This record gives sequence, structure tokens and C-alpha cells, in this order.
Amino acid sequence: MQIKQTIDDLNSKDFWIAFADNEFSITKENLQEDVAQEDIKDFQESLFRQEAYLHIKNKVKLDFTKLNKILKKLYDNNLPCVFAFVYDEFWEIHKQLKPYVHHFLDDQSKLLATPWIWYVDAKKEKEILNQSKNEDNQELKTRSMFSGFYGPHRDKGKKALFADGSPKILSFWLPLSEANTLNSCIYLVPADRDPTYGTDEDNSWQFKRADIRALPAQAGDILFWNEAILHWGSRPANRDDLAPRISIGFEYVKSDFLETCYPHYDFGFYPDFKTRLAIIATQFKLYLTYEGFPKIFIDFIKNNDSIIRNSNEIL
Repeated sequence: MQIKQTIDDLNSKDFWIAFADNEFSITKENLQEDVAQEDIKDFQESLFRQEAYLHIKNKVKLDFTKLNKILKKLYDNNLPCVFAFVYDEFWEIHKQLKPYVHHFLDDQSKLLATPWIWYVDAKKEKEILNQSKNEDNQELKTRSMFSGFYGPHRDKGKKALFADGSPKILSFWLPLSEANTLNSCIYLVPADRDPTYGTDEDNSWQFKRADIRALPAQAGDILFWNEAILHWGSRPANRDDLAPRISIGFEYVKSDFLETCYPHYDFGFYPDFKTRLAIIATQFKLYLTYEGFPKIFIDFIKNNDSIIRNSNEIL
């Protein structure tokens, strides 16, 4: 994987402004106001308690064409799309989730420093697989920085639930382009169809395959789930005519679980440029277990690890 940028580029505000052709801003002075509190009386709370997820259609209002343009440019330059969080516009997205977070957690819930962006390109995955015929191909593993078709998993499992079954943390997943059953939508097992959900045996999967649920979604939809639910992004079909599946994710933690989650921020949090780099670096450390992780990104972590605890042990 060839990367033409230098570590100085990745650490430079001027580089990122120029990279976006001045169409995106970094730490502008006049920020958007928080969205108005939405009337949520029609939300299906009992369904969320039963199935541990919700799919709310056509709620997020964004300039998807503009956002996806810069994400494609990052992808085409072999830069993980999470670098888009250097720009103000990507920090403003999560404000639209405030009513939902406050309703399903509480009004003192915080944003975790774990935002991520996925760019699942069926054509690229086909190319790599055809080259190797081996799913253990190292380049394919390295491309996981971009993709989102990980196998079935629970983010935190039973420990993400309080004793009464309510969530400590919620994961929000927003498609920025269409996500369908061919280009990699989300699949999950609803909690009420998962015999080991929320138990000490949740590493043992005993669900029936017929209970797996596909969640095709459109740009502007909101999907969220608690972190005990079994879910995954599907592998895209081996076709050349599929548009990439692009999506963004945020995590929020309930106020009475904050002491175990670091760092976390208020909804009004609007990080300066250096903090944005540190948050991106924090996310990169998730991939350090892969041999072949490009050295420039390891250098990036070392340059920007101010909010990474025990970073010397990791590196």
C-alpha cells in the first residue's frame, strides 16, 4: 500500500485544508447551533428493549455529496477515511443524534473518542481476493482500515448492560450512501432471538440462522444498538457495478458509567486541531495487531498520542 503523503503532511492543518480544496473547514469560529430537541413520543421504546436496536429512517440531514467526495479522495489516496475528522463538518454530524442519545441513555451522556468511518469498496475487495485467492492476504487485512465487513461480534457483550438489561453504551451507525445486501449492509441477531445475549455465555453463539436480520439502509437513516448485540457488516458481492458503502459511527456512554470510559466529551465538544489528530491516532491503535500496518500511521500515533493511555506499552 503506497502512501504519497508524509508524516508532516498528516500533522499539518494547512495540508488538510489544501487536500479538501478549501471546501471543508477546520475549527471555524461560528459553529452550528445544536439541533432542536425532537419529539420522541412515537419512538418504539418497547421494541428497543425487546430487540436491542432501532432503525430510524430519513432523519439525518447532510450534504452527502460533499461528504462522500472528500471520503473518496481519502480512500483513493490510501488514507483511512477516519482522517475526515480533521474537518468541522464531520464533527457537526453527531449533533443531530443528541435527542436520541438523551432519550435512550440520559441527558448527561457523553461522546466517546471512538468515531470511525468505513468505506467498503466491492471492486477493490474483489481485486485483492482475485490476486491472492486467500482471505488471509496481508493487503486484504491492511484494507480493513477502510472496510466494515468484520465477522459477527459483540462490541462489549454482557458488560455493556446494567443489571436490569438497560444499556451503558449505545453505538450509532449512519450510512452516508446506500447500504444494501450486495454492497455491505449491517446484519444482526435481535436480542430476543439470541439465546446467549446478555449472559455469561455470550461468546457461545446458539441463534438460529433464520433469525439473522439484514438492515439495508439509505443515506440519512440512523441505526443504533447496545453493545451486547451480535452484529456485523456483510462482505460485498463479487461484482464490478456496486457503489461503495460509506458509513460513519459514534459511541455514547451513559452518565453513571463514565468512570470506566476514557476519554469522553460533552455534546458541545468541538475539538481543536491537535485533539482531532489525537482522537484519530487513538482509533489507529485498534489496528496495530495487524502485521504490515503502514509505518507512517505508527509514526502518526507516536506524534499524536496525547490522549492515549499507556501508549508506550502499546507501541
